[in-house]
Amino acid sequence: MNKHYLIWPLAFTVPAVAILLVMGFWQLDRLTWKEGLIETRTAALTADPLLLPQDIRQSADLDFYRVFLTGRFLHGREILIQNRNHNGVRGLHVLTPLQRVSAEGGGTIFVNRGWIPLKMQDRGKRNNQPEGSVRVAGIVRIGVVSRNAFTPANDPGKNLWYDYDPENMARYLGFESQSLIVEIDQPSPPGIFPVTGLSHYELKNNHLSYALTWFSLAAGLVLIFGLFLRQRLREQARSR
Repeated sequence: MNKHYLIWPLAFTVPAVAILLVMGFWQLDRLTWKEGLIETRTAALTADPLLLPQDIRQSADLDFYRVFLTGRFLHGREILIQNRNHNGVRGLHVLTPLQRVSAEGGGTIFVNRGWIPLKMQDRGKRNNQPEGSVRVAGIVRIGVVSRNAFTPANDPGKNLWYDYDPENMARYLGFESQSLIVEIDQPSPPGIFPVTGLSHYELKNNHLSYALTWFSLAAGLVLIFGLFLRQRLREQARSR
C-alpha cells in the first residue's frame, strides 16, 4: 500500500494538534490561576472594613480591602484623571488628597471621589465639596491601574494624568511617596457630583470555555484526518 499520500497531511495535522492541545492545557493553567485570583479578591471585598494603617508600607497586602479613614479634603490640590466616560458622556475622575487626622497617624492619602462631566472641571460647578473633617470609606487600590496600550503617558509637567500613578502624583504635589488610592465605592445619590460607586471589581473567567474551544479544534482536526484516511483507504481498495 502506497503511504506517500499521508506525508503532507501528517506533517500538518500532528504539529497543529500538538499546538492546539498545548493551548488548551495552557488555558487550564490560566483557569486555576484566575480562580485563585477571584477567591483572593472575593475574600478581600467581603472582609470586615478596617482602619487604614498609619504606615502605608503596611498596606501592601490590602489591595481590594474595604477601609475607612478620617481627615480633611485638600480640594485645591486635586488631580483630574482624563478620558473617563460614564453613560457615553466624556468626563474625568476626581482624585483628591485627604489629610488624615493626627489620631490616625497623619499623612495624606489620595481618594478617588468619582466621576464628573467635563463641564464640571471647575470645582465651583460641583455640589459635593465637603469641608472640615470627614470620614471616608472605600476600597484600597495598590499601584497603577486603568492603563492599556492606548492610554497616553502621564505628563506631570502639564498636570495631565491619564491613569492612576499615586507615587508620581504624590511626588508632583510634594507629598510623601505612596502606592495606594482609596476608591469611594458607595453609590452617590442622583444629581450629586462627583458620581461614586462606578468601579467594578468582578473578574471575568472564560478560561474553561477557551480551553474547551482549543480541545474541540484539536479533536475536530483529528476527526478530519481520520475521515481523510478512511476515504483514501476505500479508494485504494476499489482500485485493486
